[in-house]
Amino acid sequence: MRSHIISTLIILILSTPLLCQTQIPGSVSQTSAALAPPIGSTTGPMAPGDSIQFVSHGGTNPLGLCVDESARRLYVCDMFSGTTHLYDIDNLAAGILTSIPNPAGNVSTTGLDIDGDHIYWVVPGSSQNLWRSLKDGSNPLAIGQLDLPGGGIVGDICIDADHTIWAVDVTHDQYSRHQLSGEFLGDIIGHPAGSGAGNSIGYRSDCNLLLIPHNASGSTSVNVLSTLDLTGTIRAASDISSIGGFINGVAHATVGSLGLPTVFLVDASFNRIYEVESQPACPQPILSGQHEYQICGPTGVRPISHNSVLTESILLDQYGTVADVDLYLEMEHDFTADITATLISPGGTTVTLLTESQYNGTLWGITFDQDGQGLIPDGPGSLDDFDGQEMQGHWTFTVDDLYAGSDGALSNWCLRVDEVTRNVHRGVFSVLQQSGVSNQAISQAIPLNDTLAINSTIPVTDVDLDLNLMHGFLSDLSVKLTSPAGTEVTLVQQGPAYAGEIHSTFNQGAIPYAAESLPTAQQMQPQGPGSLDDLIGENAQGDWTLSIIDSAVSDDGILQNWTLNLQEPVLLNDAGSALVYTVEVLDDLAIEDLEVELKLLHPSTDQLHVTLTSPSGTTVLLEELGGHAGQTIDIVYDSSGVDHDETLAGSGIRMKPATSLDPLVGETMAGNWILTVQDNISSAEGWLTDLTLVIHGDNPPCVAPTVTATSSSVASDQPLPIAFTAILGGSAANLIYWDFGDGSGSPELNPVHIYPVSGNYTVTVTVVNPCGTATSQIPVTICDLPEANFLLPGWIGIAPFCAEFTNLSTGTIDHLVWNFGDGVTIENVGDASYFYELPGFYSVSLEAHGSCGTVSTQARLNEVQILTMGDINADGFLDTSDPISLVLYLFGSGSPLACPRTGDVNGDQQLNLGDVVHQLMFMFGGGPEAAPVNNCGSCDM
Repeated sequence: MRSHIISTLIILILSTPLLCQTQIPGSVSQTSAALAPPIGSTTGPMAPGDSIQFVSHGGTNPLGLCVDESARRLYVCDMFSGTTHLYDIDNLAAGILTSIPNPAGNVSTTGLDIDGDHIYWVVPGSSQNLWRSLKDGSNPLAIGQLDLPGGGIVGDICIDADHTIWAVDVTHDQYSRHQLSGEFLGDIIGHPAGSGAGNSIGYRSDCNLLLIPHNASGSTSVNVLSTLDLTGTIRAASDISSIGGFINGVAHATVGSLGLPTVFLVDASFNRIYEVESQPACPQPILSGQHEYQICGPTGVRPISHNSVLTESILLDQYGTVADVDLYLEMEHDFTADITATLISPGGTTVTLLTESQYNGTLWGITFDQDGQGLIPDGPGSLDDFDGQEMQGHWTFTVDDLYAGSDGALSNWCLRVDEVTRNVHRGVFSVLQQSGVSNQAISQAIPLNDTLAINSTIPVTDVDLDLNLMHGFLSDLSVKLTSPAGTEVTLVQQGPAYAGEIHSTFNQGAIPYAAESLPTAQQMQPQGPGSLDDLIGENAQGDWTLSIIDSAVSDDGILQNWTLNLQEPVLLNDAGSALVYTVEVLDDLAIEDLEVELKLLHPSTDQLHVTLTSPSGTTVLLEELGGHAGQTIDIVYDSSGVDHDETLAGSGIRMKPATSLDPLVGETMAGNWILTVQDNISSAEGWLTDLTLVIHGDNPPCVAPTVTATSSSVASDQPLPIAFTAILGGSAANLIYWDFGDGSGSPELNPVHIYPVSGNYTVTVTVVNPCGTATSQIPVTICDLPEANFLLPGWIGIAPFCAEFTNLSTGTIDHLVWNFGDGVTIENVGDASYFYELPGFYSVSLEAHGSCGTVSTQARLNEVQILTMGDINADGFLDTSDPISLVLYLFGSGSPLACPRTGDVNGDQQLNLGDVVHQLMFMFGGGPEAAPVNNCGSCDM
C-alpha cells in the first residue's frame, strides 16, 4: 500500500524555503578519458575506475553512501523510503545484511557519513536538516541547520580528518565546508568541470583528499571520478563511463575487498552498487606537463613484427587548440633499436618518436615529452610542432619493425593533450520571466491547467521551465507544457513510485531526464515525448499552459510554483541603421584561435552583411550581402571548419567565415568585440538570437619590445667600472645584447663593463621578442685620470713682475683653473701669464678639471716671490741687512744673491759700492729712491 504523507509534505512547504534557480552550464575546460597506468607501474588487469564487484541494490532510490571500515560495512541510504541498508564491503553479493531507519523517517534524505561513533545525516525536507544518530540508527537527534553559502539545496556530504563537513550544493554546482553543527566555515570549491552533473562527494582519509563524481566535457552524465585536494585542485581522474547511468553516491575504502584502496559508487538509474579500483597511491599535485585530455589506444596486446607496419588511430572528439602533447607508451621488443615509431596529428603533421638505432632502452612505461619530463623524440620533428594546431580528429600512431629476427608487442599507448584555454564569452541577452499561479492543488478530481500570457512577439530561441511541486505519489503525475502554437512537451510522463517532490529546471541543454534527481534542483531535459527545442522559432506571444494530470484518486499534492524563462533576442535594425552588438571581454590574453557561434533569424539572409570587429580594430567578414537567401544563420565560424559556403550558413556546422580569422591571432582578446549586422530590407523583421565567442589563449598578448638604456655614468675615468641598465617594456624578451662600442658586449640584462682605453664610445642595447626588435643608445666618455702640474721658470722677480706659468698637467682635461695667490683666478686649457704689481710672497695653485668630472689640484706655498728694488737679501723688507748683504757679496764672503737685479739701486747696470752708498743715503740721508725696474721685473742684470 502506498504511504499517504501529503499532510507532512504540505507542512514542509510552509517550513522549508524553496528555490527557483535557472542555470546555464558553463564551458568545461578539463576532462579525463581512460587513464594510463602511472609511469613505473606494470599493467595489470585493472585500472582506476574498473569495476571490482557490483550488486543490485535491495532498496529503492539509493543516494548517499558511507563506509565503516572498522566494521567492514557499507551504508546505502534510500532517498525516500526512510531506510538505510548495510552491506559487507568484502562481499556485496551477500546482499543487505541489515537495515536501519533514517533519522527523520520518510523524508528526503540525501547524504550521510560517519565520524567516530556517529552517523551524520542531511535531511533537506526537515526543519533542521542536519541530524546525528548512532551507527545502528538509534538516538536520532536534529543537531543544527546546514545552510549553504549560495542558498542552494544540500546533496551529499562527507566528513574529513578535521571533523568538518563538506556539503554538495546541487543548485550552484559547488562544495562548501561546515562545522559538524552546520555552520559555514568559509571554504568553497567549484565543480571540477566548471558546472554540470554530479550530486555526491566522498573523502579519502589516507590522502586527505576529496572524491567527486561529475560529467566530462561535452557530456551530460556522470562519467568521471576526480580526486581533488581541499582547495579544489584536481590531483587525478578516473573514467567511470562504463558504470551505470547516474552516479548518486561515493565513498572511499582505504582497504577494499582486494586489500587495496577502492571506491564504492551507487548508480541510481540501474539501482546498483559498485566497488571500483581507486587510484593506487595518493595522487600528487598536478605539475607542469600533466594534461587535461588523455585518450588511449585499443586494449589488448598487438604483435609487432617485420612483416607489417602497426598503425592505430584514436579519435579526440573535442575541438580546441593544442598547447602541449605527450605520448605514453607501453611496448616490448627483443631489440628496440630495430623500431621506428611516429605520431601523426589530425592536421597531418608527423613527428618521429623513435628512429632505428637511436634508442635501445626499455619501451615499457616511457613518456615522450618535449619539455624534458620524459624522453625527447628522436626526430625528425618535435612534439612542439603540434602546438597551435586543432586537436580534434584522429591521431595516428605507427610502429615499424625494420628488421627480421626480433619481435615485440604493443600493449598500450595514450595521447596526453593540453588545450589552450577556451575563454567562452556569450553575448548578454535578457530573459523574459513569467510565473504561474502559486500553491495550486493537484488532484485527480480537477486537472490542473495553469495558463500565463506572454505579450511579447519575440520568436522563441531558448526556453526553460522551473517547476516546484509536492505529491503523495509522483508516478501518478503527467506534467506537460503547451505553447501558444499548440506544441506540447511532456516534462514528466510518470514520476518515481513514491511520495516526493519535484524541484527541477527543465532545460534541453542539461543532463538527460533522471527521475531520482527530480527533488535536487538538478537541471535536466524533459522526459518526453517532445523536446523544448521543438518550440524554437515559434512566436512567443500568447498563452502558455502548464498541465498536470493526476491519474489516481488516492494521493494529492500542491503545485508550489512554476516559471517560464524565455531568452529575448535582439531585434535587427531597418536598412541604413546597422545593429551594433557588443560583447565585452576582460581577459588580457593573446588570441591563439577563435570560434564565433552565431545565430540569426531573418526572412532572407542574403540581405544581411555581418562583420565582427576585434578590440584592436581588425574586422572580419562573416557573411556578405547577396549570399544565400535562407531564413537562419546558425553556424560556428572556425578556421578549422569547412570552406565558406553561404548555403550552409544555417546548418549548424563549423565553417570558415567569408574572410579569414587568422589576422586576429596574436591580438589581445580584452576589450569590446563588435558584431555589426546590416539589414538591407527596410520592412523585414530579423533577430539576433545568440552570439558566443570562444577565444583560445593562455598567454598575455605579444607586445613589441621597448627599451631604454641607462648607465651609472656617461663619463668615467679609466679604469673605473660602469654599470649599465636596460629598462624594458613590451612582452618578455628572448634576446638581450649590449654592444659597448669597443668591440666587446654582453647578453646580461644589467651588465658592468670596464673600458681599457679612454675615448668616446656609443653603447647600444638591442632587445628582441617574437613581436619585434628595439634598440637604445647612450654615449659614454672614458677619460684618463687628470693630474695637475705646472712649472714657473722665473719664480722670483721685482715688482711689477711678469710671471710665465707652464702647464704640465696630464690626463683627459676639460679645463684648468689657475689661482695666483692674490685673489685673482683665471680659467684656460694651457699655459698662463700673470702680472704681479705688488711685492710679496704668493702661493699658487692649479686645478686640472678632467672631462669625466674628476679634479686634480697642485698647490705650492710661496711659489712666487716678488721683491722691491733694494731688497737685496730677498727677505721682503728694506733694512740695513740689504746693503750689508751686497757688501759681503761684492767682497766675496757673502752668499749668492737670489735676485741680483734688486741690488742695482743706482741704475748703472752694475753691482758695486755705488749701489751700497745709494742705498744707505736713501735710508739715512734723504737720498733718491732706487732706479726703476726694467725688463718685466726680471732678476737678471
